[in-house]
Amino acid sequence: MELYEQLNSVRLQIKQCEDERAALLPFSDLQIDAAEQAGTKYTSLLIGKMPYAAKAKTTRPLDRLCEEYGVEYETFHEEAGQKYFCVSVYRDDAQAFLTEAQQNGFEQLTLPYKSGTCSQALEENEKKKEQLTFIEASLQSQLQEESGHAGAVELFYDREKARADRSELPAQVTENTVVLTGWVRSDRVDVVESAVAAATDVYGISFEDPQEGDAVPSVTSDPYVIDQYSTITNSYSPPGKNDIDPNPFMAPWYFMIFGMIIGDVGYGILIGLVLLVIKLIKKPTGDFAKLLNVMMYSSIPAVFWGVMYGSYFGETWHPVLFSPLDNILGAMILVLIVGVLHMFTGITIKAVMNIKAGRPLDALTDQIAWMTLITGCGLLAIEQTRKVGVIMAIASVAVIIILGGHAKKTVLGKITGGVSSLTGITNYLSDILSYLRIFALALASGLIGMVMNVVANMVASGIPVPVLNRVATVPIYLIGHGLNTALSILGAYVHTGRLQFIEFFSKFYEGNGVYFKPLQRKNKYTQIAQNKK
Repeated sequence: MELYEQLNSVRLQIKQCEDERAALLPFSDLQIDAAEQAGTKYTSLLIGKMPYAAKAKTTRPLDRLCEEYGVEYETFHEEAGQKYFCVSVYRDDAQAFLTEAQQNGFEQLTLPYKSGTCSQALEENEKKKEQLTFIEASLQSQLQEESGHAGAVELFYDREKARADRSELPAQVTENTVVLTGWVRSDRVDVVESAVAAATDVYGISFEDPQEGDAVPSVTSDPYVIDQYSTITNSYSPPGKNDIDPNPFMAPWYFMIFGMIIGDVGYGILIGLVLLVIKLIKKPTGDFAKLLNVMMYSSIPAVFWGVMYGSYFGETWHPVLFSPLDNILGAMILVLIVGVLHMFTGITIKAVMNIKAGRPLDALTDQIAWMTLITGCGLLAIEQTRKVGVIMAIASVAVIIILGGHAKKTVLGKITGGVSSLTGITNYLSDILSYLRIFALALASGLIGMVMNVVANMVASGIPVPVLNRVATVPIYLIGHGLNTALSILGAYVHTGRLQFIEFFSKFYEGNGVYFKPLQRKNKYTQIAQNKK
């Protein structure tokens, strides 16, 4: 670590040399010794800069002022609309001259060197930088030799990045103490105190419960696989203080719907393999690693639904269920059923929350009655269950009308409240129809894959040479199916997320929580084994 400290110190000195050179350059043509800046017994030397007219490059106020005081000035540098100059005036007139000059934009400067002339200071600066650069190269060479691998610089970068992050903490720092205030998970209190005790034996630490009005950050504690889906939830909004953890309920549905949209054995295997290779090579961390895991997991239901649809890189072969291309109505009914079950999961969660909160009538009128109404309407489409569907629908409507306005205080309010609640049917109908996007995206992916295969076969049939005709189709398969896979992933990610956020979360989840960001290293090149305690 001593070499790292030395290298850091040398680089800091090199940066200081560069800053010093930048400050010296405007004075490089000024042949005045630093000792002369104090002036003489009878004169004062004023050095500064003043803006000049853009076209004529003149400083008329200065010309007039020097003429008035009977002195002359010498220009030694020009840049960015400014003239740098020095002028020697009688000491008795110096303050008056300076005051009038400042009123016209004059800015007095101090020589950026302590002794000798500026050219001598620049020469010394250059020699010092050359020496420091040589030392830097030597230290880097030693680091490479000691580390035994090419990652020394990367390790140094991560170490310095961690130091910089610590310096930005909202801490109160004195000469001998640091006071840091923050949030700690209730199940990690002992771990945090043990970590502080391991770092120093001179410390004070205290823990307090949140106060009313505190913006308490949200933390979920789920099994590893479920926790990967927290990146999806957090992209919408972390859980608020009145929310339950939605990840255990959302994850299975995201898993299945993502797979339904891909719906191809070949694409599912390709997605899984490519993402696995990316994880092994890049070794991502944080939310990006979770997102890759979510998509990699989703390759499994993609293969499953590919077998159900009989889709293999756009070709249909022995579907277990049916091919969406051959049975459009069946595919639409399937996704609508999946959509209703998805919505019912969210509605059921809200009903349970209302019952636990002591609001059973809310659960009955706002959730249970609507589920029975939607189920009854669905049963109307089947002749054998039509009578049952009618009874369920009528009973549900009656419950909604009679009890829907139970929270209102007046009789009229209770009646009108129940009737107006029925307008929610349009919202539910819109939500259910939104699930047709699953069918549309799966159909589009299958059609594009099929078109790529048709194009490849057309190219092959146009080339009479047996081996060459197949070789010519390779770029078509690679590019065509590669792009189709990428588009399928993008479509599945966007629309599966939309179905969770709008059709699912809207039924029970408020969000508006504060994301918990624990103090931790954010390494770019190195990984540190985590303490599992």
